[in-house]
This record gives sequence, C-alpha cells and structure tokens, in this order.
Amino acid sequence: MSDKLSDREKEIAYDRLQLSAERGVALSQYMMGEVARNGTLFPANDAVARSWYQKAALQGHGPAIYQLGLMYRDGRGGLPQDDDEFMACLHKAAKQGTRPAIELLDQLGKN
Repeated sequence: MSDKLSDREKEIAYDRLQLSAERGVALSQYMMGEVARNGTLFPANDAVARSWYQKAALQGHGPAIYQLGLMYRDGRGGLPQDDDEFMACLHKAAKQGTRPAIELLDQLGKN
C-alpha cells in the first residue's frame, strides 16, 4: 500500500476541506489558509490565505490569528505592514494557547 495520494484522492480531500470551510468550520478555514499559503496543491497565494485565516480568526482560532499577525508583520496578503496589528494578533493568539505565538512573544520579550 502506498503512502502517497493519487491526484484524484487529493482532489476529493481538497473538495471536502473546502466544503467544510465554506460551511464555517474554523479548523477547515485555517487549513484552507495553510494550503493557500504553502502552495500545497496550487501556487502559493497569500491573499487567498489571508481571506481564509480571517474567517477562522473571527471565530477565535488561535493559529489563524497567529498567521494573520505574521502577515501584518511582513505586509503580505494584501495587508499593510503594521507592527501594532502584528503584536495585537500575537497577544490574542497567545491567549488562545497558540504555542508559536507564546514562543515568539517570549523571544521578543513582550510576554
């Protein structure tokens, strides 16, 4: 048995993930953002990633809030570079228990 998915299996998995995200499941919205940001199935697209992250973040999804913060830090995905928004997102994500946000705040001496 192969550990690799066929193109058809990838397409089915993506379609199911997208349907779940469109139905408002925050984890699925975050995962759609990850697929878009990383270029997992399609060329990377920060604007699409931002859109999915924002939807998940509105539901309090910590990792999505963290990723939005990084986008503000770097001025990606159609967002302006904004250190205040970056820090606000880091603090929100850390309050949700998002480990990378907690660690980055510690590194910055802001926790």
